[in-house]
Amino acid sequence: MKTPIKILLILLAVGCVVTGVLFFVGRSLTPPAAPSDSATFTDNLEAQYSAMTATKHGASLDNAFDQYADLVRRFAKEQQVSDSESASFLMKGYKFYGPIYSAEVLNYFDRSRWDDGLLEQMRRRVVLLDNDLSRLLNTGLASNDQATEQTQQRFKRFIKVTDDYRSAKQVAGSAYFGSTSSARERLHKARTYLNDSYLRKNTALSDRLRELPRKIEAQHYSHIAGLVKKAAATNSYDDISAAQQAINEYNSHAAEMYGSYRRSLSELQKTLSNTNIKNSR
Repeated sequence: MKTPIKILLILLAVGCVVTGVLFFVGRSLTPPAAPSDSATFTDNLEAQYSAMTATKHGASLDNAFDQYADLVRRFAKEQQVSDSESASFLMKGYKFYGPIYSAEVLNYFDRSRWDDGLLEQMRRRVVLLDNDLSRLLNTGLASNDQATEQTQQRFKRFIKVTDDYRSAKQVAGSAYFGSTSSARERLHKARTYLNDSYLRKNTALSDRLRELPRKIEAQHYSHIAGLVKKAAATNSYDDISAAQQAINEYNSHAAEMYGSYRRSLSELQKTLSNTNIKNSR
């Protein structure tokens, strides 16, 4: 009886050992739990954000921000991150990049020479970023702060300066004389642009605006001289009246409009007066 009992005990011991070994091996070969997909994608975004913040200013930083923002939008479109996470990451990027870029574009106006082509490129980017930032804030998923408000103010100021710059160039190039009222309006705008804290730094534009009174005055004088010449040729009452009215109008507004470029119209007045005398005989 003793031998069978010993064999049974040995078999039970071997079975326990084998079971234990299999259990241990099974646990050892089981891989660790994989992180959730959301955690993986947010980690990628955090890494991309860190790479952006380590980038210097200028075009390199612009590209780094674009890559970061594109990655956030891609993950959001693929539903790898939630809408709130997407908004949070985009806002995080704007809070870093916005103050830097908005300051850079405004500082461009401190230069004495402006590249019109580059300004148009900057304007397109500023409008795009400003609209995107406004859209992001309007979702209600991103919170505003002082730095973001300052960024938006700078963007809008940049857009206004470029709008004024376009208008100022048009005014500076409009030296024709059509009427006293239109000339006065253009000269008033020219003085306004010359006093603008940004536009006055552009030397080429400022020089053209300062020359505008002299150029318009020359056109104005030629206009009056033409009227006087016509009146002398036709001896027409209407032509003489028109020429006299033009002379009177010039004398009333020339000092205000043209300053030191104002001229005496005594010779033209003398010619017209002689014409008037001949016409009255």
